[in-house]
Amino acid sequence: MFKYTLKRLVQLIPTLFIVVLIVFIITRVIPGDPAAVMLGPQASVEDVENLREKLGLNESIWSQLGDYLKGLLKGDLGDSYYYNEPVSDIIAERFPATFVLSISSMIISLLVGIPIGVISATKQYSKFDYITMILALIGISMPVFWLALMLVLIFSVNLGWLPSVGMGSEGFVDIIKHLILPSISLAVISAGVFARFTRSSMLDIIKEDYIKTANAKGLKQKVVVWKHAFKNALPPIITIVGIQFSSLLSGAILTETIFSWPGMGKLIVDAIEKRDYSLVQGGVIFVAFVYVIINLAVDLSYALLNPKVRAGFEGTSEGRK
Repeated sequence: MFKYTLKRLVQLIPTLFIVVLIVFIITRVIPGDPAAVMLGPQASVEDVENLREKLGLNESIWSQLGDYLKGLLKGDLGDSYYYNEPVSDIIAERFPATFVLSISSMIISLLVGIPIGVISATKQYSKFDYITMILALIGISMPVFWLALMLVLIFSVNLGWLPSVGMGSEGFVDIIKHLILPSISLAVISAGVFARFTRSSMLDIIKEDYIKTANAKGLKQKVVVWKHAFKNALPPIITIVGIQFSSLLSGAILTETIFSWPGMGKLIVDAIEKRDYSLVQGGVIFVAFVYVIINLAVDLSYALLNPKVRAGFEGTSEGRK
């Protein structure tokens, strides 16, 4: 298990390097000059050139890449062109907002999706099963930006129940009010995924002989479903939960932009508009790093929960010895 973990950690290096390389090149081909954007249309050509030289933008792209990689090896993501602050400090300030939004969305989707999936599996081909699975499919297929706009229109504009902009700064209750609409917008797709995946996983387990034996012994249906069936259906569900959580962390750009939520998504969008290369690169690299780390944690947790997978890892390690 230790060797497998170490191997996966080593595999992260080329993955992150490819991400850095792609992001670095893409940011350099984005139309627009960061120096010109920062100084504004009234700036002279001489001022723009001086700023370009100060920022190192006059150097070749490969020279810039080399300098950037040297900084990354030291843990330095560079300085923001626009904010004139270390990128790592800006990310440290914005990431908690994205994390809170992702956690709240995940809680909502789990509380809704998993119970629906379990009940649908136990009532296969019933009206409840058909209706909930159709709704889950609609939720998965629904564009996030459209749902977010509809929620704003209904609950903020028409009813005036909930705020639709910002994170709130007047205490815990105010933050919760600002959190409801963006959390629901993000949670709908994940809830649909959890419902369908849980149903599928539960159906496979329910057909097993030991579940039939538990039913034959006269155990209560709740005990059979939740203690025996759901417990054994949990490992693959945990895998999809980890994947969805990492997707929430990295895919909240549209939601944060619509609700002006001060997280990583909105930060990266604003940085693109300002042609802030360093901030775009740092933000995307950080999100990619979090994504691969979460996926690694999911793989390891799946191995710990599934004895067959764990035995396979341990057997592979012993075979290599």
